[in-house]
Amino acid sequence: MENNLKAIYLKIHVLLLAFQRRARAYRRTHSKVYLPNSETHILVQLDSNPGISAKELAEILTLEKSTISRLIQSLEKRNLLSSTISANDRRTKLLRLTHTGSSILKDIDEAVRDTIVRFLNVLTTREESRLHYYISMLADGFNAKPHKIRPIDHPISVELRRYTRGVGML
Repeated sequence: MENNLKAIYLKIHVLLLAFQRRARAYRRTHSKVYLPNSETHILVQLDSNPGISAKELAEILTLEKSTISRLIQSLEKRNLLSSTISANDRRTKLLRLTHTGSSILKDIDEAVRDTIVRFLNVLTTREESRLHYYISMLADGFNAKPHKIRPIDHPISVELRRYTRGVGML
């Protein structure tokens, strides 16, 4: 039984990698703006947690501080996020989406949702529920942190984000 479960998780992992490649290609052609996963995850977190610090963001996304700093600078240069110095600690930057960042995230969210719905169309409700369960279990197995669900989020996209972060695919 345990070997069977391991085989299922391995197959799901391989399928998730293939899904991510296809979803990325789909978003490139169907989204007005394409951002890499790491930048998209930052925008999603800022949407869920306005005013979050760079340090907290790095912890949530399980990225190195230097990587987060570089990504923040890039997004700030393109006016997708803004940073302000914390009144409590002048060494801390608080991050927020700009209007442009919110608009781009809305477009990305719609493309992601369309992608997931399109790929899940072939599954029954029961199969979709089982897929959600397995992705959630995989994310838990990699100690992926919980993720706030936003109204636009498909439940499977939330678990996919957790899984992506958990296995270090940003």
